[in-house]
Amino acid sequence: MPRKTTTTKTADAKATTAAVKAMTATEGKASKPKAKNGTTTPLPFKVRTEGGELIAKVSDPITAAMIVGGFGNGFTIESRGRTLWTEGAETQPASESYDNVNEVVKSRLKAADDKKVQAAINRLAKLGYQVAKQ
Repeated sequence: MPRKTTTTKTADAKATTAAVKAMTATEGKASKPKAKNGTTTPLPFKVRTEGGELIAKVSDPITAAMIVGGFGNGFTIESRGRTLWTEGAETQPASESYDNVNEVVKSRLKAADDKKVQAAINRLAKLGYQVAKQ
């Protein structure tokens, strides 16, 4: 019995895969905001549904607040693996004041960073290093 060749199918599959990768790469680059020097800016803030599904990555807390405020209770704003805002659990809804969300999110990020710095200072002190107070 003669052996069937699959070179056409394999070539078609490779071409399709390459085309999909090229389209995805182009779309991903086009969707990120550009910095003044032409590089893409990071998108550190994530907006998730109540079930944890990622629906958006944005560059600032105000944009995240607009999204969360539009969807309602249960949606969260996260950054660096921390939940910084949960709509419905806060004293004021995001839709009432995006500036309030911005201030709360930034203060919670700073508090988390301060804890990391203090933990690092404590580890260094245990090792016998002296760290200058700020």
